[in-house]
Amino acid sequence: MVRKKSMRLLSLKLPFIQTALPERSNRTYPELDGLRAWAIISVVLAHLNLPAMAIVGLDQASDTLKFLLVILQNLPFLGYYGGAMGVNLFFIISGFLIYTSLTKKSHISFWSFMARRYQRLLPVHLVSVIPLLAISTVGIFGILANIFFLAELFISVQNVNILTWTMSYEIIFYMLCALWFIAGRKNKQIMSFKYLTVACILFFSTSYILTQTLADWQIKYIDPNFFSAFFFGICIAKLFLEHGKVWKRIEKYSLLIGCIGLGMACLYRFAWYYIIFLGKLGTIGIQMGYVLINCALSCVVVSILTKKDHSIKKFFRSSWLVAIGTISYSVYLTHFAYSIPLAAGLVLLFPNLVVRLLALQVFGLILSFGVGLFYFHYFEKPFVFIGKTTPIKKTFR
Repeated sequence: MVRKKSMRLLSLKLPFIQTALPERSNRTYPELDGLRAWAIISVVLAHLNLPAMAIVGLDQASDTLKFLLVILQNLPFLGYYGGAMGVNLFFIISGFLIYTSLTKKSHISFWSFMARRYQRLLPVHLVSVIPLLAISTVGIFGILANIFFLAELFISVQNVNILTWTMSYEIIFYMLCALWFIAGRKNKQIMSFKYLTVACILFFSTSYILTQTLADWQIKYIDPNFFSAFFFGICIAKLFLEHGKVWKRIEKYSLLIGCIGLGMACLYRFAWYYIIFLGKLGTIGIQMGYVLINCALSCVVVSILTKKDHSIKKFFRSSWLVAIGTISYSVYLTHFAYSIPLAAGLVLLFPNLVVRLLALQVFGLILSFGVGLFYFHYFEKPFVFIGKTTPIKKTFR
């Protein structure tokens, strides 16, 4: 019944949209798709900042335009500067889901695991990146690197879809996580919090030490601060699956934890300035800033994973947010390369710059999610085996 109402609201009686939107009844964690919706809306709005600043730059004397831009940049949760928060939220969710999916497997093969991940990610990516590769000047190695999300790792390779830099981090995380689980099958102590924390500290330290060495090898610097978001996601999964007593205590205060997380996320604009300020203190200061943002987002994730059906969980489980979150991957791959440039071209039809700035937000969002829905329906949905997820058995200790 809820789904039928959401369909009528979202589809506007268009048959294509009704068939394009996925069936969600068998999903294990629909609230996480709601969080994905929050993340992708933040990312899209953040990238609308570039053409918006260009519009404002055309009228140096207009205080109205500058005022509108300031409002758009500082909207709670969804302002122009929320892109970094959205990316971190994607990484936290990914860390949680990958860990929980791997714990269900009695045997893990590195190559079969990576093949399944690519099988899930590549179809819609290929359709979106091939036109960009066709007009680029990259060689064979560059084409392969762009196809397999590795272009961001090499200094000499042009990344034709600049947003796939996040997918490079995802692929590295998949590799490290698969190897970690394979080693953990032989020695279970490796899977403990203690070993995980030590491994993360060593990874962060090594990455900073080897910065120049990697550059000499024509390998780009991989920012370990983004990997800290995966670490937070894994920690949430371990609490959720393996530490029942601690999780039951958390459930008692789930609404409060969620409110604290949302409150901290609401101030992400100031947190971003905090990161920049701490950057003056060096590497440790920057890490402290990212930890602050990841803690806020992790509190929200923990809150919606608890059994208590509080208001925050109900909101992120709403059908329209779940539907948007479902198509978030297709939207992410296509909005910056196709939808936003098209929206920026369409708003040139409006002579008034204030109207042009407002129209940019409307056209940008409509085109981003419209194109994303089209790509999802034809190039992603056929490769998503909805309904085959099995409930995760908790191994409380």
